[in-house]
Amino acid sequence: MARPPEFGNLSLTGVWLMGSVTCSFRLLVIFLGAFQKVGLVWDFSDTMNGAMAIPNLIGLIGLSGVLAKASREQKEKARLEV
Repeated sequence: MARPPEFGNLSLTGVWLMGSVTCSFRLLVIFLGAFQKVGLVWDFSDTMNGAMAIPNLIGLIGLSGVLAKASREQKEKARLEV
């Protein structure tokens, strides 16, 4: 069984092994966040959590037709079985 990716690997070793900009950005955000006021850090965190909803809403709207079709088919199947 494949292991899931380790998203918590933010050590300098992880940055060196992965060589990715993403890990470097995460380390920079952690470093800068350590020197900010707590309220600003929480506001930034809340903003980023809210921003994560945008792609989910786009996907939800895009797949709403597929969901409606599957729901109608399931209801029709259940009605025929009874």
